[in-house]
Amino acid sequence: VFSLVSGPKKEKKLPRYFEYNELEELFNVCDDTPMGQRDLLILEMLYGTGVRVGELVNIKVKDIDLSTKSILILGKGNKERIVTYGEYCRDALITYLNDGYHRLNIKNEEYLFLNKNGGVITERGVRYVLEQIIKRTSLNKNISPHMLRHSFATHLLSNGADMRTVQELLGHANLSSTQIYTHVSNEHLKNTYM
Repeated sequence: VFSLVSGPKKEKKLPRYFEYNELEELFNVCDDTPMGQRDLLILEMLYGTGVRVGELVNIKVKDIDLSTKSILILGKGNKERIVTYGEYCRDALITYLNDGYHRLNIKNEEYLFLNKNGGVITERGVRYVLEQIIKRTSLNKNISPHMLRHSFATHLLSNGADMRTVQELLGHANLSSTQIYTHVSNEHLKNTYM
């Protein structure tokens, strides 16, 4: 009898994201060492392009077009897409490519992000880097690569970007994947109004 009765819908958790001032604090704790340059670029790329951590670690230097400020990304399901980046990310990228990358790249790797031993950084390695960065801030938050992706999407929508554009930028196959952010931007509107 009860097989036809459906239970209450499980409430979807809203994605956690960083406010602008929190992001600024994250960016400001990176120093000018090769590792600091790399760490700043990791932050800038995750936040400034909205790429997934798996996409980030697979970026090769040849995938980057400095003249158009764009990167060829191999996304989920081996789908390729082009992401663009802004001035802050460009500056961090140029600094890293001209200095830190050469000093870290002792194994002549083609990948952009390297670990302290000159090998390709892993997804776990990126998570560890982010954990170390947040420890140097006053922020009492956990951090994950996806939080930076959520921050990217949330800030775009809060500043008037349309849902389809954000869908394209995030590489979502379906708009339904992107619609979780409407709740976040509605929450932002409500808070602003209050």
